[in-house]
Amino acid sequence: ALSSLKLWAQNPILAQQLFQEEEFERAVIIYEDLLKDQPNNPEYYENYLACLVYLEDYKKAKKLIRKYQKSNNHPMFRADEIWVLSEEGGNDRRIQKIRESFFEDCNGQPNCIVLGARRLSDHVLKEEALWILKDAENRVGNVYDITNEIALLELQVGERFKALERYIEMMVRSNVQYHQLKQIIDTYVTDSSDIVQLQGILLKQVQNHPNVTALS
Repeated sequence: ALSSLKLWAQNPILAQQLFQEEEFERAVIIYEDLLKDQPNNPEYYENYLACLVYLEDYKKAKKLIRKYQKSNNHPMFRADEIWVLSEEGGNDRRIQKIRESFFEDCNGQPNCIVLGARRLSDHVLKEEALWILKDAENRVGNVYDITNEIALLELQVGERFKALERYIEMMVRSNVQYHQLKQIIDTYVTDSSDIVQLQGILLKQVQNHPNVTALS
């Protein structure tokens, strides 16, 4: 049955359907052939890699990533490496080494760092993505793109008030108007028990930024 599937090897619609139905043993055959024919197609690369990971063929997954890294040292491949290693069981020293290579590849560029973090988040490694972003914030300072991405991820992992505090701090630094701040508050403050925590956040910001007492 698997050999007959070769007849459909150039059928990306079938490949996508099999992938969505988690028929990875069948999908991987098609994506392997599709990728040989169109090696620069990002969807084929991503789905083929995912099939290999879900099938626990980590050796082949790492070989695939290294092949692409030779011609394109894009930081997203570092994120893919971390994903594969994490799924394989993790090697903390190796993962830390990849993180350092990731920062070197990005050379302090916030957009590059955010793209890598989003790649990790897509791989359901949100905590790892947060770690990368917070480390980047320590390295390059409070850059809006990085701080905003941290807040978005904090919301996704249930750290709502950390995200709210981060948003308010960003807005205070940007000298935003009160109505803009109120929109953020109305979005994330959902019941009366939140008000005490919110007051504490606002008080902290007023103390840190004496020129924004009007926000209180």
